[in-house]
Amino acid sequence: ATMLGVSLRKHGKVVGAVNPVNSAELYVSGLSKSTIGRRFIAAAEELLSTFLQRRLDERYLVVWVDAVAEGDYSVLAAVGLTAGGTKKVLGLRQGSTETAEYCREFLEELRHRGLSAQKGILWVVDGAAGMLKALPEVFGKSVLVQRCRIHKGRNVADKLTLTEPEKKVFAAELHEAWAIQNPTLAKAKLELLARGLEASGQPAAANSLREGSQDMLTCCRLGVPPELMASLTNTNIIESTFSVHEAAARRVKRWRNGKQVLRWVALSSCEAERAFERVGTPESLGRLARALERYAETKLASGKPPLARTG
Repeated sequence: ATMLGVSLRKHGKVVGAVNPVNSAELYVSGLSKSTIGRRFIAAAEELLSTFLQRRLDERYLVVWVDAVAEGDYSVLAAVGLTAGGTKKVLGLRQGSTETAEYCREFLEELRHRGLSAQKGILWVVDGAAGMLKALPEVFGKSVLVQRCRIHKGRNVADKLTLTEPEKKVFAAELHEAWAIQNPTLAKAKLELLARGLEASGQPAAANSLREGSQDMLTCCRLGVPPELMASLTNTNIIESTFSVHEAAARRVKRWRNGKQVLRWVALSSCEAERAFERVGTPESLGRLARALERYAETKLASGKPPLARTG
């Protein structure tokens, strides 16, 4: 009931409304605010010791990573896509900021639990400097990173000093550029947009668009099937998971510590995982798996990780 938004002090009333005959006895036997609070914490702690320590020995093709903030606290989350098309919450870690050390410890924990990049993994991240630094340190210098295009679009838009109609035109052009499957043509289109921003007196937005542009086109260069592009070029799956947390935790008035935030996010993530929809088809997932394996083999054989489009 707590996860459905019922405040601790109202559990007794809810039970009374559902079962008015025995409500008094039920309240006395363990529905006080303090008792419910203790039970909630105990259940969350049990979940943290099981749900978030599951082995990660399955074949994962994609891992999305992003963070949620609650007051002065943040929780880093990872969701993985299996070769069979199912999505699972791989891990959560509470920390104050997305520093490289914080991210590195989180990634090392995932690896310790069995997450392997030996056959190739596509990492979809928001572009935080700490994560971009930690990924190659933990999973190798040639790690495959796809930067979230939605985050990038927001960052560029924040630096634009244009009218709203002009911003909408630019957003449409940017979306059009990212829809190009050929990485060479997509890169040329993005550079054309950057030059256009410079010419119109928007140098900060142009620099933001160019920053990390190589990682914006990883899916194109890898040859990700078109039907998977919409899912693998952003971190929407993490934000969707966190939306469950926001709905459940809306009655929390004050976050006392990071452990409290982590408990709530863990319980919400468990609920969200139950509703995850499958991604892709056996054919598209097979193509993605083969592309990742070819990339990994080429990287190991030559030490150089060139990316080529695949059919």
